[in-house]
Amino acid sequence: MTGGAACLAPVASWLAKRGDVDAICLAGPAAMTAFASLGAHPEPVGAGDDADAVSLLRSFAPDVVVAGAVGSIDHGLDYRLVRAAGRLSIPRVMILDSWMHLIARFALRKGRVEPDALPEAICVMDEPTAAELRAGGVPSKLVTVTGHPLVQWLRASQEKAEPRRSSRPRWVFFSEPLSTYYKGRDDAPGYDEHEAFSLACSAASKISPAPEIVVKEHPRLATLAGSAVVQAARVEGGILFAPVQADPYALLRGADVVLGMSSSMLVWAFLLGKTVIAVQPGITPDADFNILTRRGFLRNVQSAEALRDAALRGVDQKLLESAREFFGWETPTSARCATVIDKAASRAFSRQTG
Repeated sequence: MTGGAACLAPVASWLAKRGDVDAICLAGPAAMTAFASLGAHPEPVGAGDDADAVSLLRSFAPDVVVAGAVGSIDHGLDYRLVRAAGRLSIPRVMILDSWMHLIARFALRKGRVEPDALPEAICVMDEPTAAELRAGGVPSKLVTVTGHPLVQWLRASQEKAEPRRSSRPRWVFFSEPLSTYYKGRDDAPGYDEHEAFSLACSAASKISPAPEIVVKEHPRLATLAGSAVVQAARVEGGILFAPVQADPYALLRGADVVLGMSSSMLVWAFLLGKTVIAVQPGITPDADFNILTRRGFLRNVQSAEALRDAALRGVDQKLLESAREFFGWETPTSARCATVIDKAASRAFSRQTG
């Protein structure tokens, strides 16, 4: 196994508990902490090119390769290992980690799915996601709706919140480097993380007692720390920046309010019963990648007053129940992914012995 921790570590942990297979977990150095926070303990690896990936797989000799669909198709470790497995006739299963940029995860050229980027099976989060992949050219036979594997882990771990020292409300803001990623691009969403965070700070100033705001930046690219918007902010409760390798799920469990733009962390916070606020001011309608707003569980706030009101209003229990049903809160999602992996390995074994 390699790739995105959120989609792979829960499955690796489940297989380890099941005890009937030897699940070897591989990860790049930057992902080690993320895997460990989800109960998996990978071996650090890298592949400078596709030939390195072939050598790596030959050294481990797996019966099946399980990967996320993260990073660059040309250079990412997941995709290198998927291509290498194809060349070595090793079955491949990919597990989606996010609802964003679905077709781009399997297309080297815009709008066209590349066969070399496709495994023998793809585990997806829900039926609308499966339909989007099929409409984009991914063959139906490859797609299985399993639910997101993190959901099963999240439900089992929801009681692990640590006691808080501060009596102030705690807001956790999950940032994304939109200002860098979309710089100079025509498909920019109409806002960036600086505008979103500024709105959060303005709303915080309208609440008593004022909350402290904890910022969790993207692990590969921090853009808020030291920025003009942070220096200009006047937040009575204070602004704290979490360490780059801080456990994001511990931050979720300790939060009263979770804010962000399109991060999947908002989904997990919502399912945990936290007050979640989507902050995408001035967003271009067709650029909304927040699955909670796209599925109607949240609305994007556009003003400091609306953000303040959402923070004070708290959790809508009916929407929480509806979201938990949609995202499969009671579903053994990691176990379902494991079943897809078992079938892929079994088919390969049948071909070898037949």
